[in-house]
Amino acid sequence: MFIHLHVGSAFSAHYGVDWPDTLAAAAKAGGADALAVTDRDGLYGIPKHIGACVAAGIDPILGVELAVLDDTGTVGGRVVVLAHGHNQGAGYAALCRLVSAAHARKTVAVTRAEIAARLLTETGPVGTVLLGPLSDVGLKVGTRGDGMVLMEQWLAVLPREALRVEVVSHLSAPGLPFSHTHATRMLRLAGRAKVKAVLSNAVRYVLPDGAITADILDAVRALRRLDETGVQPTAQAWLKPGSMMQALAAEIAAVGQAGAGAAKALLSNTEELADRCRIDPVRDAGWGVPVMPEASIIGITGDPLTVLWERACAGVNTLYTGAGTAALEVV
Repeated sequence: MFIHLHVGSAFSAHYGVDWPDTLAAAAKAGGADALAVTDRDGLYGIPKHIGACVAAGIDPILGVELAVLDDTGTVGGRVVVLAHGHNQGAGYAALCRLVSAAHARKTVAVTRAEIAARLLTETGPVGTVLLGPLSDVGLKVGTRGDGMVLMEQWLAVLPREALRVEVVSHLSAPGLPFSHTHATRMLRLAGRAKVKAVLSNAVRYVLPDGAITADILDAVRALRRLDETGVQPTAQAWLKPGSMMQALAAEIAAVGQAGAGAAKALLSNTEELADRCRIDPVRDAGWGVPVMPEASIIGITGDPLTVLWERACAGVNTLYTGAGTAALEVV
């Protein structure tokens, strides 16, 4: 069994291809008993994802992929933030507040400090950040730079238990992002930084033929012709079954001459994090439970029933302007 921790659904505008119910059904068919959805820039697909996982009989994992601002205030990369589960919704609440902080800017993005402020609590972190190929660390490694400097900046605001290095290979040409060589460099960096590495496939579609749609979405997002944006050369960003992901872990370890132990640790770390992030739909996300806003949110400071009656009377007077006292009494 392999649990995918980085998955974009069709609720990731101009990026993800398939709907949550299709993703959940495919994960179940592939032998998984949990699935994450980590849509870009928002939590729009979370309700559908939870419902789809409940229907499929698997555990939902909730996350989001966000742009991160560097020290100069410009976007320096993208990370995945996963909510921890079974904590009375503290992890999901942190995601909600983090997304709100991102959308408070003209450019939808957050800072490292904002991530730390939402994830760290007195009882420990309520979420985990994945530093993958598109993070500032991953992009630096992709140019053969020393990602350790940027890793230390993350470690300055988040403890190691709240960070994971995300290892991804889409079998791209050696040296390119999403290649075996890039994955092995990320794996080595994780060892140097003493940060656990996890394996993902940065999923955008359920089956390989979904790459065609993903190429079109990339062109639409960039507002450019398809031949100008390029196409995915390998069509590997799909929801692969466990056997293929296990083989991929072994290949990455072999290329990096890390040995079978490294592949086993990579898979074990992934399973460990997945277990930590499984949510209880009801207790963590209020699934199927009506939620009323706090009285202060809707401007109630006194007795709620008294305020309701006063507002009802005011509404009647507004709707029945000109009606006599007798008519208003009937209403």
